[in-house]
Amino acid sequence: MLVPRSMAGQDTLPLAQELAEIRGQYYVNVDTALARARAMLPRAIRTEDPYLIGLAYETIARYYLDNGIQDSTRLLLGQSRSYYDASEIPEARAASLWSRATLASVNNRHAESLKISQQLAQACRDIADQTCLARAYWLMGGAFFYQDQLRAEQRYNARAMAILEKEPDRLYYAGLLISYAMSLHGIGRDSAARARFQEARGILERHHAPALMADLHLHEGIFYRDQDSTAFGKRLFWEGLRYADASGTRIYKALLLNNLAHLANEAGAHYRAIKLLDEEMAMAQGLDDPRYLMDFQYVVSDAYAGLHRYDSAYHYLQLADRNYRKITQDDYDNQLAELQIAYETREKEKRIQTQIEQLRQQRWLLYTAGIGFLICIAAAITLYRLSRKLRLSGQEKERLIGQKEGLIREIHHRVKNNLQIISSLLKLQSRDLDSKDSTAYRALRDSRSRVQAMGLIHEKLYLGETSNTISMQAYLQDLGNTLLDTYTLDDRVEIYYDIEAITLDIDTAIPLGLIVNELITNSLKYAFPGDRKGLVEISLYREKSDLVLRVTDDGVGEAQATVLPSGTAFGTRLLDLLSSKLNGEAKTIATVGYGTEVRFTPPAGGPTA
Repeated sequence: MLVPRSMAGQDTLPLAQELAEIRGQYYVNVDTALARARAMLPRAIRTEDPYLIGLAYETIARYYLDNGIQDSTRLLLGQSRSYYDASEIPEARAASLWSRATLASVNNRHAESLKISQQLAQACRDIADQTCLARAYWLMGGAFFYQDQLRAEQRYNARAMAILEKEPDRLYYAGLLISYAMSLHGIGRDSAARARFQEARGILERHHAPALMADLHLHEGIFYRDQDSTAFGKRLFWEGLRYADASGTRIYKALLLNNLAHLANEAGAHYRAIKLLDEEMAMAQGLDDPRYLMDFQYVVSDAYAGLHRYDSAYHYLQLADRNYRKITQDDYDNQLAELQIAYETREKEKRIQTQIEQLRQQRWLLYTAGIGFLICIAAAITLYRLSRKLRLSGQEKERLIGQKEGLIREIHHRVKNNLQIISSLLKLQSRDLDSKDSTAYRALRDSRSRVQAMGLIHEKLYLGETSNTISMQAYLQDLGNTLLDTYTLDDRVEIYYDIEAITLDIDTAIPLGLIVNELITNSLKYAFPGDRKGLVEISLYREKSDLVLRVTDDGVGEAQATVLPSGTAFGTRLLDLLSSKLNGEAKTIATVGYGTEVRFTPPAGGPTA
């Protein structure tokens, strides 16, 4: 936090300014800054000023927070919060709320972090501190990021940047520019992101801040790697290592090595990837952030798979999945805990309200006399209890429905994860085959695409607004793009989607998705031999009470298509079986290349717009 105005003129002011100076030194060399911060703590304690002691603990916590060492972060932020709470100066409440919101974020309680950040924003307005308000907005953006609400994240980050645009601490502003550029990249605004990176680089080139330069090279490298400028991204990662070594920032060096290992895996240099990962592991000692560990373990798994060491690959894949489950389970447990607290609070309020009402009734009885009044009171009490019972019964039903909805989503989530593991195992198995043209390789690839088609269904159900229906527009587009990636034909074949806004239940969507998977796969495998380019068109529309699916291509057609001698016609049999399951019929239609139409009547109650 900034040095509070209420300290001006006191003996503690020089100490507070020195702590602020140490925060700036974290941009230069983190080890030197940490040593100075630790040396300052006894001096702060001797002042017996709780706000200053809290500020000293928070300054030390900054090192562990930035380096992903969560246990030490929790301990130190807890200490700073307790001292802030004991202080009476106006800025103390905002400082305490910042520590609480950051702690909630570290503990993956992002809904709680968002709520506290909103309280922090009001506290900052109360003391008219604009920099404090910007930090509150930034925390809100982080809470939205971890809940996958990227547009809300960018909106609050933009509010923070608008406040800090004239911030005198240009290095602090440059650090936020880097993060803001990545939030813009996350929502597809790459031109704006590139401009923010360039603005940050312009500031840092005028200052000596190797830690921030390492941060810039890391995220700018990720940005250009995502833009398919792999060579430039790789160069940025290597340059970033030099700055990470100069500043002593272990987390940046570990992340830079991780990204270089990922690129080495993509290039088939798996031994090189293992060497980089060994160096990363040495740098990552003590880091306990499950998100970082999950990314690290996925890259290690890919490297061992590329070396055909499938036992090690599967071991690290299991570790990564365990960390993924820990993250998602923590989020789920935290949401349940928050709902339980809210429920218990409501129950206490109801009991208090009931007791107040009973006291009022008793007082009213003392002031009334006569059997007629007693009868009226008895009737009123009976009606009240009946309505209250009905209301509680309705609330209980709503709670049970909510629990059922949550459990169904969790089942879809777990099924999707299990299908993803099966897909990964099929991919690992196919890498061990000698030829990509072998029957076994094609069978594994086709099986993997079918597993991915079913996995996409469960992913849409888990992420959708409802847990039992699926938007076919979004699902079929994702399925088509996935198949283009699987068969590496996205540079030669384009898929055109003509799909009405139709929503189907899971029992209809799964066989329909597998039918589309088989038809697109058939076109990609046989319609465009050699370097032939072409178009696949997918249509899904209503026709009276029926739904009509059409998949056509402008390829060589059935007569000229290459027939594989090892073909089993399994796809054709599967297509007929799935069409029968939908009470429909598949037939070939006349077109430029090859086309199939499936017409079926959906069950009662669907589809919906």
